[in-house]
Amino acid sequence: CLGDLLGHQDCGITCEPEVTTVDILPQNKWLLVCSDGIWEFISPNEAISLIASYPADKAMVAAEKLAKEGWDKWIKEEGGAVVDDITVILVHLNLPSADGA
Repeated sequence: CLGDLLGHQDCGITCEPEVTTVDILPQNKWLLVCSDGIWEFISPNEAISLIASYPADKAMVAAEKLAKEGWDKWIKEEGGAVVDDITVILVHLNLPSADGA
């Protein structure tokens, strides 16, 4: 709600975050933090399918692909109307260390 007084007054937008704590397990491979511009149009499983083939050194490329897919679906659903923000943060987890451990 930063700088959005009308949103705060008229729509109930707040600057207080929703916070969830999740333990990162050995089988977890990625952390995806995305805005609603992704999650309104792409399921979590579809998002993983889009990024899974990219190695860690191509995380930016994978994030851009996911953002573009969200953008394209948004444009299609809204009939070409204005698209709001789309944000994708992709972090590869549990990568093997340089010594193989």
